[in-house]
Amino acid sequence: MKILKTLKKIIIIWINFTKSIKNANQYRSRDYIEYKPNSVPIAYDVDVLVVGAGVSGLAAAISSGRSGVKTLLIEKQSIVGGLVTGGWVTPFSMQMMLENGELITRGLVEELFDRISDMGGTVENWRDWKIPKLQIDPEIFKYVVIDMLKNAGVKVILNTPLLDVIQQNKFISEVIIHNKAGFQAIRAKQFIDCSGEADLARLCGVPCTLNADVDPTLIKVVNQALKNKGWVKGTEKTASLQFVIGNVNFDKTHDFIIENPDHYASTKRGNLIEDVELFSYLWKKQGFFYLPHETSFKELIKSEVTKGDMSFEIGKYKLIEESGLGMDGLRSSKSVVVNANRIMLNPFNEEDVSNAMNDGQEVCFEIWKFLQNTIPGFENSSITAVASYMGIRRGAQIIGDHVYTAEERMECLQYKDSIGMASRKTEKPYEVPFSLMLPIGVDNLLVASGKTVSTDDFLPYRTKPTCMILGQAAGAASALCIKDLKNLNPRDLDIRDLQKSLIKDGVYLGDADRLKELNLL
Repeated sequence: MKILKTLKKIIIIWINFTKSIKNANQYRSRDYIEYKPNSVPIAYDVDVLVVGAGVSGLAAAISSGRSGVKTLLIEKQSIVGGLVTGGWVTPFSMQMMLENGELITRGLVEELFDRISDMGGTVENWRDWKIPKLQIDPEIFKYVVIDMLKNAGVKVILNTPLLDVIQQNKFISEVIIHNKAGFQAIRAKQFIDCSGEADLARLCGVPCTLNADVDPTLIKVVNQALKNKGWVKGTEKTASLQFVIGNVNFDKTHDFIIENPDHYASTKRGNLIEDVELFSYLWKKQGFFYLPHETSFKELIKSEVTKGDMSFEIGKYKLIEESGLGMDGLRSSKSVVVNANRIMLNPFNEEDVSNAMNDGQEVCFEIWKFLQNTIPGFENSSITAVASYMGIRRGAQIIGDHVYTAEERMECLQYKDSIGMASRKTEKPYEVPFSLMLPIGVDNLLVASGKTVSTDDFLPYRTKPTCMILGQAAGAASALCIKDLKNLNPRDLDIRDLQKSLIKDGVYLGDADRLKELNLL
């Protein structure tokens, strides 16, 4: 049986490989021209360059800047915040607390939530284990993080995509960018890739698994020969286009669901049961309107499809029935963010992404029409925004010194290089290791976006609080390399120096017994 499974996996890999060759041949058949700038001015000379201003990049830049080193943050889009501000992926997964009420994910993310809460951008009592996801106001989020960047002395350059890299041996010396000022170079001592797609790492030739997991079971086929070398399997390549519905009468919708509890699709997140009782608690006590990303209103959906008033599919998109229907809203805004579509795409093909963005407009309006026509409370609602960014769940993941597995996390293994903690609503937390961010083949680069670190267990690391754990540690480590090690490889850091720096900045690495085990007490 095991042999058959292995053969099946090998066949799937071979099919994917032949598809890749076919795609590559399409590019080879194109005509090419010679084009390259003769010389490029050095526009910036800094200590630390952070590429990408999503949540991990923001945390990395703020952490580096506060450490007193000259820090530059570049972003290819026109706003900071990544998917929070451009993709309307505004809920933060609350993997930050234990059931006993202990907050274990701390540091910059705790400071961020406190400041957003103080401005009314989320609920006051956000330290609540019963909250599955913490919905925030993206404009208040943007205001707060920009203020944090300014106070940290970080220079921010928007509308600036990364084009190329200049390397000497295993060290990056400069990167090439392009914006309205033309081709330019940025010189830095340490680099942090928070692009979300491993843009800088891939330019450096770091081996990556593109849209794939490293598969430890397949590695056994050839013993240790291919360990951590990119032996991969196919995995989910889905994306969603989120949108916002305004002028919702949440009280009316709440009462409808309470009176018709069968319409609510319950689920479980670790030990947290997300049922109608939790739904009512979150609304009445916290001011959250929350539907888990399951398929609530299933019978109503089927009825609309049967009548021909709604489609399950539009083009390549799957709607509600197959994609789920997630909602996150705040009482104060009278609006709700909707996640109710899914599409398979290639995140490295801009035609694919562009078509998905364009087709997604019709999809979002189709879902809104269903809600407006069938769900009490949505009668007078309207779409107020469709995301400018596609919510792509997976792109490229680096191959690092070690590829961390789901089994390691589920066993709650502890690491000597722990930089933070989280919990998927389970009794025991799991530690986040620093070496997730160390790519093979480049010495002055850290890869800190949770979607691109060295693991086959991408789900917990791509959540925003964990991205901020990674970013804060990457910023602090880069600053230490510059100040204390004079630009040596981050691998050569005394991990205890980094951990002490993080603890000083509010990061939680465990109780007193754990800190003693780490030789930090």
